[in-house]
Formats: sequence, structure tokens, C-alpha cells
Amino acid sequence: MNKSLPTSLSVSISVDSRFFICGLSSGFRVFNCNKHFSPVLTRHFGTTGLKIAEMLEMSNIFAIVGNGTNKLFPTSKVFIWDDLNFKPILEIEFPFEILGVKMSSEYLMVLTQETISIFQFSTAKIIQQSSKPNTNNVAFDILSNQKSLPLFAFPGSSVGEVRLIRFTKNRDYDFTINPFPGDVKCVKFSYDGKYVALSSEDGILIHIYSLEPKPKFYCEFKRGRKKTQMHSLAFNSNSKLLAATCSSGTVHVFKIKSSGREKKRKKSVIKQTLKPLKSVCSFNRNSELLVVYLDGTVYRIVLDTVKEQVIFKQEYNYFSGTKVSIPKKIQQSKPKKLINELEETRMNQEFEDNSQTIDMFIDQRDGKK
Repeated sequence: MNKSLPTSLSVSISVDSRFFICGLSSGFRVFNCNKHFSPVLTRHFGTTGLKIAEMLEMSNIFAIVGNGTNKLFPTSKVFIWDDLNFKPILEIEFPFEILGVKMSSEYLMVLTQETISIFQFSTAKIIQQSSKPNTNNVAFDILSNQKSLPLFAFPGSSVGEVRLIRFTKNRDYDFTINPFPGDVKCVKFSYDGKYVALSSEDGILIHIYSLEPKPKFYCEFKRGRKKTQMHSLAFNSNSKLLAATCSSGTVHVFKIKSSGREKKRKKSVIKQTLKPLKSVCSFNRNSELLVVYLDGTVYRIVLDTVKEQVIFKQEYNYFSGTKVSIPKKIQQSKPKKLINELEETRMNQEFEDNSQTIDMFIDQRDGKK
């Protein structure tokens, strides 16, 4: 990669799969999940690296956590950044390093080395706090849609436990499940709230639980035989597909049947070998699979789940703004040129125009005017 390009420390995809966000060694950037993956927002914080950067749906609100290179942004403090006013509107500090942050329009959930805390966004008041085993279990998620009350998944009090909570008036939806003997590495709710997917510590198995009226084992998928670290899970919009990415560099897509529980262990229907790097995945509205990597690479994969094959795959570098390649072996027809020279020039100019240095907050903290 070009030396002038930034270093990405984290990457996440918005809940609606319209944007992906990169925490950088000097701030954060937001990109569109369209076919050009064009940059829409860049914020610089000098030498402050961000180990976590999350976007609240389609809004100007971000959750950011520093990587410790700047004492004003320690690894134990989360900032809720209001990009409309270019300043944080909330700061919460913990006695332990923060491992992850999730947001919805009503709640903020923060996972540290030893605790899990859920805050009400409007008041910053803690409504749920519990301890967790000091392990590498960072499996947690929030489901928030208009059809039901928000649902939370986070590590339980013992190794291998996952707690599922919905804040009803009577707190009558509070369950603990034990999907695997060891730690759970990833957890993901389906968009419609029907299922939750959980991956095992060795990255071999994935369990699906149905959620209503209470959590119940639904089916099991097998990713492979060799141990690996699962990076991300993602359902498509109708909960018929589940994608998984892992440290071995493979991307798997599984089919979920809706005709009752399945007792047989199932393998993936589609498998692609991409990059053995940290990644996140998500399906867009057209059920195209997006896989974003820390090195600046993003893949858009069009699937034919009936024939169980890849129709089209686009590889793109979101930092340099150039298309990398389209493997010929999966091209069924000659694709249109997605980005011409004029489009590349326009995108690079847009990238530069959106790059702004935001020093106001740091100056205020240092007592400067």
C-alpha cells in the first residue's frame, strides 16, 4: 500500500449496511457501501489513533475510543462524538480497557475487560451493569428495530455463557444460554429479530437460536475442520442467509431453512478465499455480500444461492480509491467499467475536500483558545 495512505486500526459497518467506518491512526473516515465505496466524511484528530469507531445508523453521532497514543483519548474512555457540532457530547470513563461499543438510538452498550454496561442514551444513566469473566469473550450485540423492544446479547457471568435481555416492563425476557463449552467469539442478531447466531472459540461451529417466545437451539453450521478465529457474522435482510469471515481468510455463506428446526450439522453452500486479515461483513439490501478488511480492501460479492455460486466479485481499495481486480474465472459476462479515469479523479478530489482537521476539542482540553 502507498506510504501516504493512512493506517486503519478498526473497521465496522453501520446497522443498515449503508456505510462502513474506519478508525485510523489519526482519526476516522466514513465510506459509502455503494459500488464505488466513495468517502463521505473524514475527521482528523492529529496523532490520536482510534481503536474503535462506531456510527449510529444514518446520523451525525459516532462512538470513538482512542488507542492510547494520546492521553486525552485513553483506551478506557468512550466519547460520543457529535459531528454536526464537531465536539463530543458525552464522555464515559471506565477502570478497565474498553473492548467494544455498540449503539442504538436509545441505548449505548460498552464492553470492557471485566464488565458490561448498558446506558440510556438520553440521560447517560446506567440501566444494566454486570461483571464478565476476564477472558477474550467480546461477543455482544444490540438489536433495535421498530417492530419490537431492543434486544441485547452479551457475555454471562461464567465462561461460555451468553445473556439475552429485552427491557420489558416486567423484565420477563432475561435468559442465559450456553451454546459452547468455551468462549463465544461472535454473536449477531438477525434484522427481523427471529434468530441469533453465535460462533465457537475455535471458529469451527456456528449455532443458531430462535428467539421467540424464548431462546431455543435451531440449527448448527460447520465452518471447517481447522481452528481459526471468527471475525464477524451477518444475516441478510430476510434471515435466509448467514455469512461468516475468519482469520484463515475464508468467507462462508450458509443457508437457513425456515421450515422448522434442523438436526443435521450443515456446511456452507458458498466458500470464498480472500485475505487472512481482520475483517467485517454485511449484506446490503440486495443481499450482496460486503467484506471490509483493515488493509483498505473491500469486496462486493454477488451470490446465486440457488446454483450456490458467486456470480460477480469486485475488489476495491477504499483508501486509494481504485478498483483492484475482478477475477476472470467468475465473470459470466463482460462487466461494465465501474470506474473510469474521470470518476477516479472526482472521487480523489471529493476525498481531499472532505478531509478536515478538527483541533477544537483537543485545544479546549489543553486550555487553548
